[in-house]
Amino acid sequence: MHKISIIIRLMLVALAISASATAQRVEFYTLNMPSAFLEGGGKVFVKSLTNNGTTEADFGDAYAKAFTNVLSSNALGKDKDVKLYNPWLTTALYQVVGSEDEADFIISGDYIFESSSNSSYEEKFIKETSETVDKKLPISYYTFSASSSASLAGKTVITKKDGTAIGSIPFGNKKEKSNSKHMEKPSVPSTSSFIQDLRNEAINKTVFVYSPRLDVEKFKFNNVKTKNKEFKKELKDLVKQAEALVKTGDFNEAGKKYLEIAAKEDNEDVNCNIAVCYEIIGNFTKAKDYYVKSADKSGIKRINTMILVRDKLKELGIQVVENDF
Repeated sequence: MHKISIIIRLMLVALAISASATAQRVEFYTLNMPSAFLEGGGKVFVKSLTNNGTTEADFGDAYAKAFTNVLSSNALGKDKDVKLYNPWLTTALYQVVGSEDEADFIISGDYIFESSSNSSYEEKFIKETSETVDKKLPISYYTFSASSSASLAGKTVITKKDGTAIGSIPFGNKKEKSNSKHMEKPSVPSTSSFIQDLRNEAINKTVFVYSPRLDVEKFKFNNVKTKNKEFKKELKDLVKQAEALVKTGDFNEAGKKYLEIAAKEDNEDVNCNIAVCYEIIGNFTKAKDYYVKSADKSGIKRINTMILVRDKLKELGIQVVENDF
């Protein structure tokens, strides 16, 4: 019984050490920048696309509305379960306006939908000879065929207010299906279903060209230890307080607490945690300083990328304020 008791106590101690050694994991946002920019930023007007065909007259308006909504969104791609702590990280790089006269950039274009569907049958004969019949008997059967197709061709054109063209985005595709069966009518998708797919595809592939997306970044806070025995108890209490603040998502106060720890014992783990707090709240300048102090190569690489993002936002007229704790 005594041996079992010792084993149980050892197991509990091991579990306690394991639990305390588990690093805190957090989620925050980075910005995945678009493939193209309207240099200098400014005001944008999106015109309805011109229909060069005879069908889908509402597509031009639907396309313009989708483009406008994407350009206007300040949190495109944001996960509803993850809080955005950085006050200036935004996906709305431009100001969308309601008329060409107000705009620095005008987005317009044209499109054409075409579709066709066919069904037919063919009568065929099999000649069969019987010993009891003097002549060949024609036996007929039918082969049914069906086909449908739809295509979309168009482009979006971006011009400056003075009419200077600065870019275009082509879009379009073709979908088709054919089938044949003996003695049975085959089924093929309707042209309307193809057209709906083409509409969605064109919108999803082009309206995001000038808009960034928020992406969730997963990171962890390092476990903080001390070699100073006199400071061990005080450090333990401060670390617990900092971890509790991280758990509640109060990264400003958590950062202050880690700075307090750093003032007593400066080490790489503490500096890395300070850097993470600064990165989450949007102070990339100080985040880099502390990533360098912590010698965290992956942190340095990521924050350098985010500094380029920050500087690009500034170029596009976004007000960037790097708040301190």
